[in-house]
Amino acid sequence: MSNIWFTSDTHFGHANIIKYCNRPFKNCYEHDEALIANWNHVVGPQDHIYHLGDFGFGSKGYMIQILNRLHGLIFFVKGNHDKAVKKDEVSAYFQWMKDYYELPIQDKEMNHKHKIVLCHYAFEVWNKKHFGAWHLHGHSHGSLQSPDYMARLDVGVDVHGYTPVSYQKVKEIMTRKVFKPIDKHGQGEGYRKK
Repeated sequence: MSNIWFTSDTHFGHANIIKYCNRPFKNCYEHDEALIANWNHVVGPQDHIYHLGDFGFGSKGYMIQILNRLHGLIFFVKGNHDKAVKKDEVSAYFQWMKDYYELPIQDKEMNHKHKIVLCHYAFEVWNKKHFGAWHLHGHSHGSLQSPDYMARLDVGVDVHGYTPVSYQKVKEIMTRKVFKPIDKHGQGEGYRKK
């Protein structure tokens, strides 16, 4: 099986993101080159990577240049700043493009099947949360804290050293959390209390 990775908010070609998010790069060229190098350092050619939106700014030609350099099979969940990426010539570089996705995971180490809810935006509640589903998002650039009782994680580059985060790392973070229902779903069949 291929490795699975998650990322968001790369903002390739977006010079102002450096100042907006206090990213440690001198200019847009240095920013983009560092993010490409970090991505390709961890993601293999056949790995699956789920990008949760705000891929980049700029022309479709520039977005295609970036995509041609990135490793992995990219599955794309749209963000609010993806005008160029939504064009047919660019979207053809993705395995699919959606607004929202529920990723089924069969984890042999955890000895069960579960879902990961993927969206650019963070949710307070999500489908199957009360059955142990996790929620991964971007958009907030590390400004939104997820308490230890909430199986939610910002996978944006600002939170993870400007590098995609692996499924194994996500699992490590999530298994330390203790679920506490806040959406009136009780302890129904399949509920896993930690």
